[in-house]
Amino acid sequence: MKYTLKFFNETKLLTKYVVPTLTILILLSSCRKYTQDITTHEPGTTGPVNTNYSKADTLQKILQEFTKKQIPGAAIALYSETEGWWETTAGFAKLETNQLMKPGHLQYLQSVAKTYMAVAILQLKEKGLINPDAKISEYLPEPYLHYITGANKISVRHLLNHTSGVAEYTDDINYSAYILQHPNERLSTQKLMSYLDGKKSEFEPGSKYRYRNSNYELLAIIADAITGDHAKYISENILQPLQLSKTFYRNDVHYPHYPNLVNSYLDRFSNSSLENVSIMQQTNVANMIGDDGMIAAPRDAVGFIKGLFTGQLLSPASMTEMKTWVKDKNGNDIYGMGLYTLKFDGVTAYGHGGSGIGAGCGLYYVPSQGVYIFFATNAGTLVDGPVVDKVMELKDKIMSVVVN
Repeated sequence: MKYTLKFFNETKLLTKYVVPTLTILILLSSCRKYTQDITTHEPGTTGPVNTNYSKADTLQKILQEFTKKQIPGAAIALYSETEGWWETTAGFAKLETNQLMKPGHLQYLQSVAKTYMAVAILQLKEKGLINPDAKISEYLPEPYLHYITGANKISVRHLLNHTSGVAEYTDDINYSAYILQHPNERLSTQKLMSYLDGKKSEFEPGSKYRYRNSNYELLAIIADAITGDHAKYISENILQPLQLSKTFYRNDVHYPHYPNLVNSYLDRFSNSSLENVSIMQQTNVANMIGDDGMIAAPRDAVGFIKGLFTGQLLSPASMTEMKTWVKDKNGNDIYGMGLYTLKFDGVTAYGHGGSGIGAGCGLYYVPSQGVYIFFATNAGTLVDGPVVDKVMELKDKIMSVVVN
């Protein structure tokens, strides 16, 4: 059986933090079916929508079609500059009780959190508190500085655009073994980063692009050193100004346990048999800072990317920096600072996707259409198999409708 990640940005395969862990869990754990369900309450109502949105029927039919084909539940929220707000759902927030997915249910943003983290760093740059071209050795405190080989050669910019050469902490076999033995344990950031101790650089900083979650964990640590609490900073300088009251990132005592949070499901053996992995999903997400950790209602996610691209968070100069793309191994523009540039049916979009043990999502802005869109599922999108294939097909169909 093949285990690879289908990152929810595009159909390409990328490396992400849970792949080594998840592979070992799949191969070594018992065949006993997981029963890790959580209580999911009925959410409140969201804001008004345009019931006459021109693509509503088509998108609703797509969601309904795919939630009858192995995907437990799915949600869409979007804002059109010409038609306003629209959102919908299909399938179930919790399969065990046939609880319907609703627009107000909270979804996992996974690696979309990197966009929020990049915005925070660029805001700190605008305030004169950080220089993107300074070496991280100027900002990174001990013991983290000791863990990073060649920190005096790596700039903050290298972390932001994944050209640092820093190793991936989850590639350490000791990390995977520890997670296997303690799958529901909350780990400290120092514990996670200690798996980078002594790891060689993968390449000379700035010489190539390689997506690594370690980069954004380090950015969060640096932001902590500058602000005292990067999560509080994000709450006060990103979430609150945009009135994103249904976005959660370590900004209250309940995190990550919320009554409106969906249950999460994994096709562990790639045989279309979904298992409830909600507790493992929650714990894994709660371990991450900077590279993951966001939980939000779909409408809030759209509010964030809309606020970003309408100039409510960054200056025009910072937006230009954010959209200065590095190239992949084929010479194609791919990543800026917390943003991908990609095409759907030949149409350019900017944004980020996210994959998790029991979730997958995408958050994009399509300039030519004036549309900001978030879509999510509570099916795991990491391990190749029929469920992930359906999720990827769903994503492609949604975006094809949006861009055309």
